[in-house]
Amino acid sequence: MEDRNTQTEKVKNIYLLSLVETIVYCLGIYLIFFHFSYFKLDFLNMNPHPLMIIVAIIALRYGVYSGIVAATVALIAYFVAYVQIGNDPVIFFYSIEYYKYIMIFFFTGLVLGKINDRNKQKIDELKVENQDINQAYRSQNEKNKKLIQVNENLEYQIVNSKESIITLHHILNSMKNKDIESIYQEAVNLIERYLKCEFVSLHLFDEKKESLILKIEAGEKIANCILRENNNLEIIKQLLTEKQPIEILKENKVVYYAAPIINLGEVIGILNIQAFENNNHGKYMFQLFKIISDWVNHFLDLSSLNKI
Repeated sequence: MEDRNTQTEKVKNIYLLSLVETIVYCLGIYLIFFHFSYFKLDFLNMNPHPLMIIVAIIALRYGVYSGIVAATVALIAYFVAYVQIGNDPVIFFYSIEYYKYIMIFFFTGLVLGKINDRNKQKIDELKVENQDINQAYRSQNEKNKKLIQVNENLEYQIVNSKESIITLHHILNSMKNKDIESIYQEAVNLIERYLKCEFVSLHLFDEKKESLILKIEAGEKIANCILRENNNLEIIKQLLTEKQPIEILKENKVVYYAAPIINLGEVIGILNIQAFENNNHGKYMFQLFKIISDWVNHFLDLSSLNKI
């Protein structure tokens, strides 16, 4: 509604400005070529007539409606000059010698004004088309950026997939025939190496399962473990209940991984990683984390059974 009112007000201002300009220009022509001229009779028969030029300028500048207004003002100025010379006003509308100027003024205003309006309409259409093109370009640019990101992620996953067999073979061999303490340390080392994270920690429950005790931590950027923040009981409860690795999304959009350490069917601790390098986390990394945690639990069982 405000845009329509603004547009209407703008149009009114344009019409008012064109009217004022027309009056000023026609008055100037009247004064120069008639009032102060020694050749007043020649004013009526000038060709091309100065008033027609004024009509043409206004029509080309403001459009058809302003051109009609300019033609009307020019006709009034011409008619005043005609009467002041002493001619009969009635004859003016019957004599083709003078009547033709009515046709010339209005024809000029209509034709040239129409040209102006068509040009403005074409410009407006091109502006709208240009806006649509820009919007489509921005939309396509965003899609291209997303596609580039997806492509980079796919390339990264393809490269890692080629190394997956070697990586999994190395993980398997590194945990064979190890005691429990060595398995803990090897699990932290493997995660830090292959998952490109900046912080890894392994916590074990106390005998009463009431609190977690830090066993091992590693990484260049030692951060507060997510499990220590505000006694994060919901995460711990979920791990104890589901006995499956989970992803944790915090408010700062950083993903944390946590997995239960299970020995002979009992959850004895939690393996946690966070602060990924360059936000390098995704389905591939989480699957690799799950595989490592599953094998840790598997070899813990084997190590415990070998002691029996």
